[in-house]
Amino acid sequence: METISGTGKLYDTNQKQVIATVDYTIWHNPPTKFTFGEWHGEFIPEDEHLFIQLGEYTIELQDKRKGKILITKIQPGVPNHYQFQGSGSLIL
Repeated sequence: METISGTGKLYDTNQKQVIATVDYTIWHNPPTKFTFGEWHGEFIPEDEHLFIQLGEYTIELQDKRKGKILITKIQPGVPNHYQFQGSGSLIL
C-alpha cells in the first residue's frame, strides 16, 4: 500500500469550481492482475473554519492527478477532518 500526502484542491463534481485547498493523505492500493485498485484518505481544509457537506467531489493532488471522491465522515474540530473513499482511478 502506497501513502500519498500533499496539498491539493477540492472541486465540485463538475470540476468547474474550487471549493477548498486541502492538505491530504491518501492510502492507495494499486490494481493487480487479480484485483481492482482502491484508494481512500482524509483531508483538512486550509481554511479551518470552512464546512464541507458530505457528498461527491473531485480531488486534485499536488502532482495534478485527479479522482472522484465521496466524503463519508466528518470529524468535527478546529479544523474539521474529512474522510473519503476514492472512486475509479487517479488520473492525470
